[in-house]
Amino acid sequence: MMARERWNPWWVVMAALALAGALLAFGRGRPRAMRDSMVFAITVIPADASNLDCSSDQRFGDVHCAYDARGRPLVGEKPLRPYVTTGRELILLSGVFEEPRVNSWLQAARRMGSNERVTLDCKSTVLGKVQSIAVRWQYGAAWGQEHNVPVAKVQGCTVAR
Repeated sequence: MMARERWNPWWVVMAALALAGALLAFGRGRPRAMRDSMVFAITVIPADASNLDCSSDQRFGDVHCAYDARGRPLVGEKPLRPYVTTGRELILLSGVFEEPRVNSWLQAARRMGSNERVTLDCKSTVLGKVQSIAVRWQYGAAWGQEHNVPVAKVQGCTVAR
């Protein structure tokens, strides 16, 4: 009986280490497939509506960046923009600031002169992934290269403060 009691803490430690290893290896879930519906939580400030950009010739149907690969402006209603999720994952989303609830928040924040950061929970359709893309976080800033970035189109967002 005494020997078994001595081993119990070790079994607990071993099980915890095995579980931690499994979560580390497989905790990100299955890879996102085309047309999967996902919810992404991102934080934004009003200035992001005019600052966030990407540059690429790659298209996902009618969805594309606001700039081509040479940095020339493209015409489009809901350009892809780079965002970082609350889980610190880079993602390109189309239609965030054009979504009615987000646009209402944006207009109110601009009227009040607010630079308040809010969290957006956006349900989105995954369109694919870009292997390499140029992004910038400030209008007029230099482009930076990013790799293996998921791309999605917003279906709807809620604004949480």
